[in-house]
Amino acid sequence: MNCPFSGSASTLAMYGRTAQLAVKRLDYMQEARKSGALVPMKLGTKDAYLVNDPGLIRQILVTDADKFVKGTIILRTRPYVGDGIISSEGEKHKRNRRLMQPMFNRLSVERYIPKFVEAVAEITSGWSDGATIEADKELTRLATHSLTKAMFSDPGGARELAVVTEEVIDRFIAGIGVRIFLPDLITRLPTPGNKKFEEGRRALRDETWSLIQRRRESGGYYDDIISTMLRDQHPDGTSMTDDEIVDEVVTLMLAGVETVSSVVTAAFSEIDRNPDMAERLHQEVDAVLNGAPVTAENIDDLPFLAAFVTEILRVYAPTWILMRNAVEPVDLGETRINPGNEIIFSPTAVHRDPAFYPDPIRINPDRWLPGEVVQPRDGTWAPFGQGKRKCIGDTFAWYESRVWIASIASRWTLHSTGKPMEMSAAGTYRATKASMITKKRSKARKGKSSPQH
Repeated sequence: MNCPFSGSASTLAMYGRTAQLAVKRLDYMQEARKSGALVPMKLGTKDAYLVNDPGLIRQILVTDADKFVKGTIILRTRPYVGDGIISSEGEKHKRNRRLMQPMFNRLSVERYIPKFVEAVAEITSGWSDGATIEADKELTRLATHSLTKAMFSDPGGARELAVVTEEVIDRFIAGIGVRIFLPDLITRLPTPGNKKFEEGRRALRDETWSLIQRRRESGGYYDDIISTMLRDQHPDGTSMTDDEIVDEVVTLMLAGVETVSSVVTAAFSEIDRNPDMAERLHQEVDAVLNGAPVTAENIDDLPFLAAFVTEILRVYAPTWILMRNAVEPVDLGETRINPGNEIIFSPTAVHRDPAFYPDPIRINPDRWLPGEVVQPRDGTWAPFGQGKRKCIGDTFAWYESRVWIASIASRWTLHSTGKPMEMSAAGTYRATKASMITKKRSKARKGKSSPQH
């Protein structure tokens, strides 16, 4: 799950070259890379810098991470999302991340794989041969079911949270985007749109609160994220408060639904556009799964799938723009960054730079397979961020996306209706209007190992 709401520089009053960013967004970020490693700009009256060099980006996120905090835009989302793992700073972030990290390590995520498979079965059970679906919306539903099952393993809790999330997630995410872009005066007006946003925000928080109270009262323990949040303690013997847990659940839902669903939507669009790639994927999935479900034991026996997802994350990384605010003086190259200066950078623009990836927009999984002559330079592939603020759900998203693609590809192909998928760079870089036709595949071929490529 990439962490969204990392901020768009188009959200504040701008002038000069930054006016282009308000309109062109990702195109501008890619074009701005030609202007040098560090490009001065203005955000309102504040001095800001667009950072284009992967080494400098790594310095900001890793080496000198303590000299920066999240940018202004994250602060604008906090009243609506809460003070969860994305927006919190300092000791609170450190304590809660330390507590939550084990829930998202490899061993924990592998236990969620049956939940991911179950969610795929639920969503695709409503598909029929030759039907037209809105793939982006169907995969958003899949993301909702998948994540809620990992959070609440009791069927009732997962189902109830999924229902509420499906009802409100689109308008909640869109509403947060509006609140990033517009002054508070506008977003506080009693308009129908503002009222619907507030109703959705409250519904998601209220449902989460209710489920947490019910779990506490039951006294039962489940092997899921919520039970771990309720049970585990900080080194000083204290636990997360219920308000903190609600903030974290809402944050995880917003960070983990739209982002992964968009990546997988883009993946199926690329599979449809590249028949040779589709054939390699289907051969590998058929040989390894042989009609069986994806498991922790066989997921890593799909190297082409892993390379394909890595390449999709390169080209379609949802976190298209990040911001940081300097809290101490720091030198980036020969430029002194002063406290209060905003730093802006785009992982996706780095991913698409031909200096690092020849023919960068073309999906080429072979870049990541053994034997590739040119290995990517360190820091040029970072869809989940880097350093201590790297997205906590990176392993979760890595497994989830592979399980979904393998599970769906073993039984279905998705073909475009002729209307190309659209990509929108707002709070995240997301796939929209992906109208596709479902086609049932014939029985998977027999086999024990993946084909040689």
